[in-house]
Amino acid sequence: MYQLTSALAYCHQKKVIHRDMKPENVLISANGDLKIADFGWSVHEPSSKRSTVCGTPDYLPPEMISDREHDSKVDNWSLGVMLYEFLVGKPTFEAEVSY
Repeated sequence: MYQLTSALAYCHQKKVIHRDMKPENVLISANGDLKIADFGWSVHEPSSKRSTVCGTPDYLPPEMISDREHDSKVDNWSLGVMLYEFLVGKPTFEAEVSY
């Protein structure tokens, strides 16, 4: 997880918001290093705030779901959701549906 937080911190220092952090977008190199992949939804954030809702629903932060402006903190939320999923072994907001 340290490698991912460091990589995200680097992106944020360069004013890049990934906006689609999820396990499928993390690659493992031959020597075990983690790499962030798929920057398809990423943006350069010189203005700092965005309002586009994008990414994978299971990892969307509250501000995107409620259609509010967001910044690089959305990546931190998604990383937290990923950490929960890694530790617990199941998605965070999964609910059983009964009809």
